[in-house]
Amino acid sequence: MSSLIFYTDSTQALVATDTLAVDNAGEPFAFVTKAGYIPHLKTIVAGTGAGGFANRWLLDASTQMIVKGIRNLDFHTPNALRKLWCEYKAEHSLPDDFTTTVYQFGVCEESGQIVSYAYRSTSNFESELLQYGTAVKPECSVPTGNLIELIPHMMEEQREIQNAKP
Repeated sequence: MSSLIFYTDSTQALVATDTLAVDNAGEPFAFVTKAGYIPHLKTIVAGTGAGGFANRWLLDASTQMIVKGIRNLDFHTPNALRKLWCEYKAEHSLPDDFTTTVYQFGVCEESGQIVSYAYRSTSNFESELLQYGTAVKPECSVPTGNLIELIPHMMEEQREIQNAKP
């Protein structure tokens, strides 16, 4: 299970992930980074699904592209992710039904406000502008209160819900 919990408004983005990677049988395999920051773009990249894919994209976006900011990056992201996903699936022998989602959160170079995008392999990595608020993946309740204090409890609930599924 990958846990992603985030909160955004016009002035901030709070992104929390777990660090556990599991094998195809769902057994713990390793600890990994599932989100990273690109300082010169003022952008966080996070991912769920295929372990390592979002990190590969983060590396490409931060070292192989010349872009002005997150909006400019968003323009190039869908096509770049489609190409990278084909290469990644072949390299790791992933089945066709394997999925991944990449998220980008950053300070817009045009407005100075936070913008967030999701790119889902199930939607051919089309750019999806996300609304402000709290979101979770996989599902769990979103209680009111101090989100930073609540995140560990939310992740535990996500794990309980996932463990109850076949």
